Amino acid sequence: MTRRHAAPASLASVAFGATPVVPPFPRADTPERQWLRGVALGAAGFYAAAQAQLVENVRTPLGVRGPSVDLAVRSLSFSTMASFQRQLGRYSAAATLDGQALQLATTASDTTVIRAADGAESQIAEAWCDAITGLAADAIGVWRLGVAGRLLERLDEELERCDVGDSKRLWRQWVRRDWVRCELALYSGAAATGRRYAESARDRARRCASVRHQIKSELMVAAALSATGDASGASTLAARCLYASESHGLYPLAWAAACLIPGESGADERKGAFERVLHRRGGVFV
Repeated sequence: MTRRHAAPASLASVAFGATPVVPPFPRADTPERQWLRGVALGAAGFYAAAQAQLVENVRTPLGVRGPSVDLAVRSLSFSTMASFQRQLGRYSAAATLDGQALQLATTASDTTVIRAADGAESQIAEAWCDAITGLAADAIGVWRLGVAGRLLERLDEELERCDVGDSKRLWRQWVRRDWVRCELALYSGAAATGRRYAESARDRARRCASVRHQIKSELMVAAALSATGDASGASTLAARCLYASESHGLYPLAWAAACLIPGESGADERKGAFERVLHRRGGVFV
C-alpha cells in the first residue's frame, strides 16, 4: 500500500486540511487539539487510539476557557466517536453518542437556537450541527427515514439562520449536510436527488482545503452514479477515490471506495487488505 510522507503539519491541517499524513501526529496539549488529534487518528483508521484520545478528552475536568467552549469541544468529541461507530455499522451505539453530543451542545447554548454569551457561538454551532447531522445519519442506518428527514429539516433551518452557506465558517457542516441528504435520497429511491446533493457536497468541498472531505464527496458522487445506473462512471470515479485515499493513508475511505468497485478482483483483494489494516487498528465491522 502506498503512503504519502510529508513534513510535520498542524493538527488542524491534518484533521481538516490539505495535509493528511500518516502518524506520528502532532502532540495535543489542549482539549480542542485533543479532539483534532482524535479526528486525525480516526480518519486514518486508528479507531482504538482515536477512541482513547477522545474518551480522555470528555473525561478531562472543565478548563478555564469558558463553559460554552469546553462543552462544545466535548460535544464535538462525542460526535466524532459516534462517527466511528457509524462507519463500523453500529448505528444504535452511534445514536447514543450523538444524543450525548446534542445534549452538551444544547447545554452550552442554553437553547436549541445557537447562541453563546462568551464568544463561543461558532464552535457551539459546529457542535450542534454535527450532533444533529450524526443523529440523522444514524436514523438512516436503521431505516428511520422520516426521522432523518425531520432532523435534516431542523438542521437546514439552523444553517440558514446562521447565513453562512458559502462562507468558510461552517463549511464542514454544509458538506456533511449534503452527504446525509444524499444518503437519505438514495435510501428513499430518489437517485437523481441524491446525485444533486452529492455534487453539491463536491462543489463545496472543492472550495475548502480538506483533502479528506474532497475525496469523500467524490465518493458520494460515485455512489449516486451507481444508483442512477451509471455503473461505469461510478467504478471509474470510485477507483480514483481509492487511489487518492490510499495514497493519503485514509483507509476507511479507501475501504469504502473498494466497496463501490464490485466484481473486480484487484478491488476485492484491496478491500480485504484494508479490512485487515482497520481490524489491526481497532476497527471491527458488524
